[in-house]
Amino acid sequence: MVLRRLLRLYIHLNQVYHNSDDLVLLADSNEDLQVMLDAVHGFCRKFRIQLNVKKTEVVVFGKKGTNHSAIYYNGRKIKEV
Repeated sequence: MVLRRLLRLYIHLNQVYHNSDDLVLLADSNEDLQVMLDAVHGFCRKFRIQLNVKKTEVVVFGKKGTNHSAIYYNGRKIKEV
C-alpha cells in the first residue's frame, strides 16, 4: 500500500513541479508519512528544490493524547500543530 502511494506521490510531484509550491501528504500512520516525506526529499534533491522546513507542519487527526513519533525532513524535526 505504501509503495502504491509513493508511486502516486512521485507522479503527482512530477505533474506539479512547475505549477505549485504547496503539497499535502495524507498517511494512515507516522511510519507511512515518514516514508512519503523521505520520497519527497529524494525528489527535491534530484531536481534541486529546497523545501522550507520552517513553513512545513504536521497535523495529526485522531484521539487526543495518542502517542506518536516525530516526523523529520532531512534530519530536521517538523513542527506539529
